[in-house]
Amino acid sequence: MMEGRRSRSWSWTGRPTPVALGLIMLFLVGCGQEAGKNNPYNSSGFDLSKDETAAVDTLALIHMEDPCDPRNMPGYRTASPLARSIAAGKPWDFNDELASLALIDSFQASQNRAFYSAILLRTFERADGYYGEPLGIALHAELLEHPCSMLSCCWENGCDGREGLLFWTNAIAMEIMIDYEEDPWAAFMNYGEQVEARAKTECDLQTGSRANEFLYEIGAHLKHALQRDSIDASR
Repeated sequence: MMEGRRSRSWSWTGRPTPVALGLIMLFLVGCGQEAGKNNPYNSSGFDLSKDETAAVDTLALIHMEDPCDPRNMPGYRTASPLARSIAAGKPWDFNDELASLALIDSFQASQNRAFYSAILLRTFERADGYYGEPLGIALHAELLEHPCSMLSCCWENGCDGREGLLFWTNAIAMEIMIDYEEDPWAAFMNYGEQVEARAKTECDLQTGSRANEFLYEIGAHLKHALQRDSIDASR
């Protein structure tokens, strides 16, 4: 569930509108005292020398059970070496351009959208123009063509959180700025109406209701970019 979600009294269009994984706390408590100086066991009969290994194994088990870890998601085992490296937090780069662009293709074509969503989210900070532009195009199309998938990214049933929400919406806003430079705001309003209409008819009530917040964030990014461009032009 996204933390710190702001409640708003205004919709993405400016009109008034009505307004997981839980944290797991693990306490490993060792109790008892040694029965003798040379006795490796505590009073309960457990070998104290194994405590550290047991703790590591327990933490590894918790890690394996995390549904938001891409290594535990469907698609990881059959993913490309690049995608697997990103998922595992191993060193990776964009040197292989075809392999990099294949991540975006897989996001659009694969049934394992949650996995590739997690992978793309981890690539944003290194994205250059060669990778960033097709990524923006793909996300812009994805929200319009598969709104239910995108809108479930960051709240109750998603893993991306607010960080993901801001990344996705910023990428879409920048794509609108590029494609509709003559009047990006008018293009956004038209785009938003289409997304909202599809979300209402194709998604469940909870997911569909997230369209307003998703579009609100796109609009916020767009306004910021337009204000920045206006200031730059006046200098």
